[in-house]
Amino acid sequence: AAFQELFDHEQALKYFQQARELVKEVGEENLKKGMLFILYCNLSVEYEALGDYASAERAIQETEKHMDDVGITGMEMAYQIAKCKLALRKGQSDKVMEYYNDILDEILHWDNMSYFWADIVLITEISIALERYDDLYKLVKKMEETTGKSLRNVSNFYRKLYVQELNIRYYEFIHDEENLQKAEIEYGRLCRKQTEDLLVRRCQGMSGMVNSFENELEKERMNRKIENDQLTGCGNRYKLKQDAPEMITNGIMDKIPIALGIIDVDYFKYVNDTYGHLTGDEYLNLAAKIIRQNVGDYGEVYRYGGDEFVVMLIAEEEEVHRIAKKIKDDILEACLPNEESPEGVITVSQGWVIDIAKVSLQLDDLIRKADRKLYVIKKTGRNGYAIGEE
Repeated sequence: AAFQELFDHEQALKYFQQARELVKEVGEENLKKGMLFILYCNLSVEYEALGDYASAERAIQETEKHMDDVGITGMEMAYQIAKCKLALRKGQSDKVMEYYNDILDEILHWDNMSYFWADIVLITEISIALERYDDLYKLVKKMEETTGKSLRNVSNFYRKLYVQELNIRYYEFIHDEENLQKAEIEYGRLCRKQTEDLLVRRCQGMSGMVNSFENELEKERMNRKIENDQLTGCGNRYKLKQDAPEMITNGIMDKIPIALGIIDVDYFKYVNDTYGHLTGDEYLNLAAKIIRQNVGDYGEVYRYGGDEFVVMLIAEEEEVHRIAKKIKDDILEACLPNEESPEGVITVSQGWVIDIAKVSLQLDDLIRKADRKLYVIKKTGRNGYAIGEE
C-alpha cells in the first residue's frame, strides 16, 4: 500500500503478487479468504494502472469468488473502486457513474479515512478524470481532517503533500488564483520543511520491510514524488521554482540568454469532452514526450497545470526558434485526432520570451511576459509560436 500511495504501480504490483502467494499458505480458511479478497482488489487496481486490462478483469473475477466471505465495509469499498476504475478505462460510462455515486456517498460518511487512505486516493483520481471537482473538494476537506497537524510521521507528510496537490488541481479548475497561490505556497512550505533526515528515516523504514531496496533508490523515489507531475513525468510547478534560480545562474556564468516558453494544447477541452479523459491523458503524455525530445539538453520541461507546459532553456535566440518550430511541426505530424481544431488534429500554441541572464531576472516576470506572447498566438489562429526579447 505504501508504493500504491506513491503511485509506484510496478513495485506495488510486485509486492501484492508476492503477498498473494504467502496468503495461500494461511491455514485459517476464513482469514485466508478475506485476505485474498483485498489482495485481488489491489491487484486489479495495479493491473489497470499499468494498462493490463485483461489481468485486471481476471483479478476482479477472483475477487468476486470471495464476496460472500467479506463483511468489512472498507473491503467491499475496495472492490467497488476496482470495478469503477476498470469501467472507466474501458469507457463504460453508465457503470462508472453507478459505481462512483455509490462509492462517494459511502466514503463521505466515514468518520476516519486513515485506515482506507489508498482507497481515498483512488476515488480522488476518478473524480478528477470525471471532472467532478465539487466532489473532489468534499473529499479533500475530509482528507484534511484525517492528516492532522504533525509532519513527524512520514506517511502523514506525504498525505499532506497529496492533499495540497489536489487543492492545486481544484483551484486551477475553478480559476481561483488567490487560493491557488496559497495552495502552491503551502505545497512549497511542506517540501522545504521535510528534511533530509526524514527522508533517510523513510528509507530505513522501507529497507526494514523490503531488504532489496537501497536507501539511495528510495530517496530518489521520494524526490520524484515531490518534484514530478504524476501523469507526464515532467517536473511540476514546485520543481520549476526550485530549478529557475540555478538555471539563471548557469546562464550568467555561460553568458547565454534565458528563454521561457508556455506551450498550450489547442482546443484540449474538446478532446476530453469528445474522446474521454483517458484519451486526453494519452495526448498530454505524447505532447510531453515530443516537447522533451526537442528541448534535449538545452533545458527542462514542466507541466504547469492542465494542458499547459512551461519550458525553460539556456539558449540563443536562433536555437529557441528552431526548438519552437520543431515542437509545432512534430505535434502536428503526430496526427492525434481533434475535430474542433481547424487542422483536424492536435496542435499547440506557444509564447516565448528571451532575456539576458542576470541576477535580477525573476521567474514570475518571465512567465507573465511569455503568457502575453501566448495570448497573441491564441488570438490570431493558434497552432503557432511567438518569440520576443524583453
